[in-house]
Amino acid sequence: DDPQGFFDARAVMTWLAGPRYSLLFFWDSPGFFWAHLAGFELAMGCLIVGWQTRWTKWVAWFLFLSIIGRNNVYWEGTENVYRTFFFYLCLARCDRAYSVDNWLRRRRAQRRGDDSTPIHRLIPAWPRLLVILQCAAIYCYTGAVKNGAVWWAGDALYYALSLDHFHRVPPQPIAAILGTNVFRLATHVVHAWETLFPLLIIGLWIRFAIAKGLERPRGTARWVARFAWLALASASGGLIWWLLPVHHAAVAEGPSLAEIRVWFVVAWITGTLGLALGFVRLRDRPPSMTLGGRTHVLDLGWFCRWFLGRRVWVTLGVVFHLHLIILMNIGWFSPGCLTGFLCFFGGRELVGFARALRRRPRDDGGSTLERHADIVRGRDGRRLPLWAGAAAIAVLAAGVALRVLAGVAYGWVLLCALAIAGVATWRGRRQPGSPSSTALAYGPLGRLCVGAVGLYHVVGVAVWLLPEKDSLAWRAAAQRPFSWWLRTTQTSQSWKMFAPNPPRRSVMLRVLVTDDEGQRWDMNTDVYAAEKRPIPWIWYTRERKINRRIAGGEGSSGGWYRKWHARYWCRRWIVEHAGVIPHEVELIEVSYPIPTPEWLREHGPYDPVERLRTKGTQKSLLVVECATEPEARPNPEIMARRGLPAIDDPVARWSALRQRLRAWKRRAAAASKAKSDDAATPDD
Repeated sequence: DDPQGFFDARAVMTWLAGPRYSLLFFWDSPGFFWAHLAGFELAMGCLIVGWQTRWTKWVAWFLFLSIIGRNNVYWEGTENVYRTFFFYLCLARCDRAYSVDNWLRRRRAQRRGDDSTPIHRLIPAWPRLLVILQCAAIYCYTGAVKNGAVWWAGDALYYALSLDHFHRVPPQPIAAILGTNVFRLATHVVHAWETLFPLLIIGLWIRFAIAKGLERPRGTARWVARFAWLALASASGGLIWWLLPVHHAAVAEGPSLAEIRVWFVVAWITGTLGLALGFVRLRDRPPSMTLGGRTHVLDLGWFCRWFLGRRVWVTLGVVFHLHLIILMNIGWFSPGCLTGFLCFFGGRELVGFARALRRRPRDDGGSTLERHADIVRGRDGRRLPLWAGAAAIAVLAAGVALRVLAGVAYGWVLLCALAIAGVATWRGRRQPGSPSSTALAYGPLGRLCVGAVGLYHVVGVAVWLLPEKDSLAWRAAAQRPFSWWLRTTQTSQSWKMFAPNPPRRSVMLRVLVTDDEGQRWDMNTDVYAAEKRPIPWIWYTRERKINRRIAGGEGSSGGWYRKWHARYWCRRWIVEHAGVIPHEVELIEVSYPIPTPEWLREHGPYDPVERLRTKGTQKSLLVVECATEPEARPNPEIMARRGLPAIDDPVARWSALRQRLRAWKRRAAAASKAKSDDAATPDD
């Protein structure tokens, strides 16, 4: 209820439990909002230059979420990218290199006469690894859910560019020539790149193991690795075999489901064995070939560079996002994703790239990091024993059964497994011969905690991104143990961009206001109006996103937002017309079908404005009478702010209609009465 605020301490705790931590729920006046925005920009400025970064990054993160959490009607993939990556940035030691904090630290060391202080300290790498895995999750998920007929036909790029809300310039002249060839090739390449992007993670890990000279598992560890590989292949193949009936569409004179399953099993076993044997061959007995007088060894490193390497997958990603920036106006989604690719390169690689751009040769003394590597704390040699890891996994597996059968909270199971691993790590012996130059962050227990939280987060994101299918009816139950963490850290996510198919109709929203004299006015709220259709479209606006969501063009009905949008136009009309109340506001969906690329190839380019006029349809979504609708009149504070007299509002405000305060008082009175009755009852 508007003036009431929190009802009691329990209400405060409910808000603290999250995840909607927006200060604008409590104070939303223009003055407070501008102060809030100024505080956010100040904190972001401190984060950018790296001053007091340890605190200002979390302040900036909270204030950012406070702004976007007030209302998510305008949310798109951009918000998911920024709020997810922002949390990983806050976990990182992003003040240790190019920052005011580091400069001040060096100045203090110079004043003390301490020449042993390194210019740059090493930075823990695990937040960077979270960003890498997050990028893989984004692209793999959005590629996997794009399983509609339009994507498989290769026409997704054509329809996406043809939507009036996205293109910078009308694409019809180009699409008439390239729509059935180049556009289809690009669609298939992008679809495959997104779906198979996690292969890059495998390539990075193999190349890391080769570069660091990691020993191959021996003895028991070798058999555990073999069993893990066999379990992964079997579980993946079994899952696909089980889900085939869900996706199988019977075709006349085509193979039956049983035949498809047989061929799949044969292909899966053959492919798994071929992959394993090929891995061993490239690792132990790589072939070689001679070209131009030079012998090239086709070993495992060569294969990972050219088939699972960054030069292929990251390059394709950069090209893809640059094309999106040039061809489509979808805001800051693509620049945000491009910054994630930076984390696929190490510090030395980025420094070398910067030196190459500046044409500055590397000095003989080596990089700054190499000159000061001996100052940082080296590897302590402690690691989790194999028996402890196996015991922790067994406890976690048993915890699932206890959760289902006995209702035991899984949090206790996690603490038990963490305790086993912690004791084993603390009491573990040092590993002889560990190179001191390979520095590990934190102590053994610190690494255990970071590893446990990181594993919990990675598994949580993977479970959260399970597709919504009837065959995965256990999805909601599996997400429950991770729900609080992902929602509170604002890393809950969904990446259904143009999935399962892109829209094949251009959908717009028209707002008609009928004034007190009965005349109807078109507010020209979408691209059907000439002033809303700049060509080329340079500057981005969220108005089009809001219109699509309200009109139902985002895959949902948009019914919840419609009444509030109509009420907003009632209030806006009153304020802009000196307090005159309009009769009604009507929301109308305006749309027209986009022709197929084959039609465009045969008939040539079409004019979107002309096609809307000849092929467009209109559908009334909602009509609101401003005199009788709740929240359809500005409150006295807003009227006074505009220098207008207050309007008597006979309609109860929305907060009063919900009657939350009255219900709370009724429950509190009943609880108080029950307590007094219990106190008056004598003991037996």
